[in-house]
Amino acid sequence: MAITIQNLIDKHSIASKALEEYSSSMADKLATGNFNNSIIHKFNVMSSWMTFLKEKLTPVVAIQGVSPNNIIIPSAPIVTNQETSGQKLTIGIENNLGRYVTIFATSYYGGSASSAQELFLNFSSMVNHDYIDDLNINRGKFSIKLKNATEYEITFPKTSDFNGQSVVYSPNVVNFTSGSLEDTYSTKVNKGVNEVNSGTLITNESKNSYNEILEKIAIELKISY
Repeated sequence: MAITIQNLIDKHSIASKALEEYSSSMADKLATGNFNNSIIHKFNVMSSWMTFLKEKLTPVVAIQGVSPNNIIIPSAPIVTNQETSGQKLTIGIENNLGRYVTIFATSYYGGSASSAQELFLNFSSMVNHDYIDDLNINRGKFSIKLKNATEYEITFPKTSDFNGQSVVYSPNVVNFTSGSLEDTYSTKVNKGVNEVNSGTLITNESKNSYNEILEKIAIELKISY
């Protein structure tokens, strides 16, 4: 039967407990003077190998990143006049550490757009940008698409950083207020998953070598796995 990393981790755990007991026994012998240098040497060698193996035997974890649920917004946002508001039309969201991330910001102002497609072209040129998280990891892009004549659909990067957070709109967007928008659309982001890759793949040759070391330690400690 092939040796797996988990087999080796289990053996290492058993050997670690046995080595602790061996250490206690050796301490008693040292206290009574009933010892020789070979006992200390064996203990030091086994301890070194156990420390080495602990660093090598880490399970490989691979979790695929998943984008959270998409957010739907009206295709014709109504904003106050630029001269009175002095603001761009912006949509953004806070990540799990409280950092505000702009999804897009456009200089479009006025009432309803002349067409959803016209406004979409303005938005889409600004939304296709990367999200770099607080660990400086690129989690992918925000994007926007025209879902139908009256709605846009915003897609998020593959990350859990925005889970539980609501999309935030600039205050000059009069028809995106909490009440009017959330009556029709869900603005809260959920179900995102961060990609995770940890651990190091171990060759079969190395697994066999590590297993041989653990078996030799078992003989010295008089244990079985």
